[in-house]
Amino acid sequence: MSDATQRPLYRVLAVDGGGIRGIIPAVFLAELEARTGKPVSCLFDMLAGTSTGGILTTCLATPSDDNRTPKFRAHDVLEMYAENAGEIFQTPTQWWKRVLSPLRKWWRPEYTKGGIDTVLNRRLGSAHLTDALVELLVTSYEIEKRRPYFFKTNKARKHAARNHYLRHVARATSAAPTYFPPARIPTVDASRIRFLIDGGVFANNPALCAYVEARKVLHDRAQSCRCKSSCSCQIPKNVLLVSIGTGGTNTPLCFEKAVKWGRMKWVRPALDVMMDGMSDAVDHQLEQVYESKNGCGAYYRFQIPLSESSDKLDRIDRCNIWALKREGKRLLETRSECFDRLVNTLNEQCFLTGQKGTVQRPVRQCGVERTGMRANGSE
Repeated sequence: MSDATQRPLYRVLAVDGGGIRGIIPAVFLAELEARTGKPVSCLFDMLAGTSTGGILTTCLATPSDDNRTPKFRAHDVLEMYAENAGEIFQTPTQWWKRVLSPLRKWWRPEYTKGGIDTVLNRRLGSAHLTDALVELLVTSYEIEKRRPYFFKTNKARKHAARNHYLRHVARATSAAPTYFPPARIPTVDASRIRFLIDGGVFANNPALCAYVEARKVLHDRAQSCRCKSSCSCQIPKNVLLVSIGTGGTNTPLCFEKAVKWGRMKWVRPALDVMMDGMSDAVDHQLEQVYESKNGCGAYYRFQIPLSESSDKLDRIDRCNIWALKREGKRLLETRSECFDRLVNTLNEQCFLTGQKGTVQRPVRQCGVERTGMRANGSE
């Protein structure tokens, strides 16, 4: 067992936004579950996601009827992308709507909320944020208060005004401007209503947000621990962070064309540039925090330049979906050494913490989680 894994680590998974390109991290996580023999909700203490990454992590944290095992494995979510993409990104069926569609998108969202609402309602049902099998951190942006809003499991368990249906969490984090309308999200008890859009406008790569939240969790545990001076949770590197991208964009912005663009022409490219730039910046910042690169140490970043698939968020034809699946497999092949190291580390961590493949609710004890069942949404 390596020096880095001789003590229990707080394990965090963060998944980028990217629309239909969420197929790439879904392929990656399906292979991770197959290699470890455990669901993602057992392998990690916290799941963080933005947009399509928020949908993916929310699904993987949703409990089945027994409230102990996950309702979905990664391969189930992968199938959901393939089967329901057309329903989420609905195109008009009437000929006259198809003709007017290119014009309509200049003053209306390109897609209605009906399709994505139907899919999320069918998949996630009535599960609450407090029901999540693992800590969740999902990003969104509150448009009326002009500030980021984070869906957090630990906050939801303490405050009813922070508890939401998981289907609404997934809807809010994926309400990408120009693609879908903003989401009107009530709390479970209907005491509050929030108006939210895609968290990708400020944190398309949620890994840094997740790292900060994990540090706060460990700091709170250290403060409540009697052995503060020696408690291992005070060590920054006790956060094992795995960040998965949705593929690097491959379409250059031609200077000769861009120099002539005005507001209307810059809308979509500006969104793409901001999201890509933020994701790369977060990766660089975390490399400096961890003093590591290319999956060494406690920080892993898995990302790959797109080579055969489209970088469009809504390209859902069968050929592109298959191409995205191949991109996911290529990511596993090109980063096989780091992937093998991650599998070994997670298996060692599961051994240290006693995880057996069935989700058991964490009970905090001196910065190290031991297993125990949670009843009625409380620890």
